[in-house]
Amino acid sequence: MTKTFSMFDRVVDIELVRPSGKVEKILCPRTGRKPFIEVSGELRANTIQNGLLKLTNYYPKTPLNFDSSDGVVYSWLRIRAGYASGLMTTLEGQSLMAYTDQPGPDGVSVITFFTGPMTVWNKVPITNHWPTGTSINSVVSNLCKTLKEGTTLEINLKSYISDSVVVKAPGLDVTGTALNLTEKLKDAYGIYVYPAGTDMIVCDQYEGTSEEYTLKYVTSIKKTGAGYTIIAPWVPAIRQNDTVVIDAKFFTVENYGGIGANFTNKFTVISSVYTFATVGDTNTMTLLCVGKRA
Repeated sequence: MTKTFSMFDRVVDIELVRPSGKVEKILCPRTGRKPFIEVSGELRANTIQNGLLKLTNYYPKTPLNFDSSDGVVYSWLRIRAGYASGLMTTLEGQSLMAYTDQPGPDGVSVITFFTGPMTVWNKVPITNHWPTGTSINSVVSNLCKTLKEGTTLEINLKSYISDSVVVKAPGLDVTGTALNLTEKLKDAYGIYVYPAGTDMIVCDQYEGTSEEYTLKYVTSIKKTGAGYTIIAPWVPAIRQNDTVVIDAKFFTVENYGGIGANFTNKFTVISSVYTFATVGDTNTMTLLCVGKRA
């Protein structure tokens, strides 16, 4: 189902988590005057992804760069960003560095973070046996639980295959790493498993992985090599392999490299670079995409 959305009432809610587990929340009003909060970063498949959070006139009781006995003041960052009318999404990860960029009036506090666990996920040890008939979705759900152990990270299963896809005889055995498990699923079942933000994607190479989003507003679309660069207001939920649907008025045959007749108005997302703020004009994403043939 294609999803549409409103571009108004931008919102960024924040949770700052100490190593002790104590959480400090900064909630953005849904209407009326909003604090200036900006979040930016990039979303790419199969990589640790970086992000940057800026808060203007935020003065915590403990300085962000204070060298506490915990090692760091805030070890984990959880952000819900989007539009008050709906279509918000969560960015979550380990904070790397926090500091005040501009002390004094209108001071800007900055927190850099990585989305996903710092441990390279595919090196996490896995030892398990799944009997014949176990749903592949259950297998990957077990993987998500293993990856969450020892962290506050929420890893959500986002599956595009049916629960009827099950482990074949004589069962599935893995003694090694998460990478060994995903390789077995790919080789034996044609199932691809990879992280995208806080989602663990499960897809069949033939079925695809597409959620569809209609982009009502597009700044530009240009052909870049074998792909297309689309600039538009940020849609927080968009991830790699999702589909964006664009009205034909936003592009021409020239944009398609002279072969527009062979393509639809749908594009598959490869990566997204975004910057988004609660106030002002900062609200954009740059999508690297490939066109879908007719």
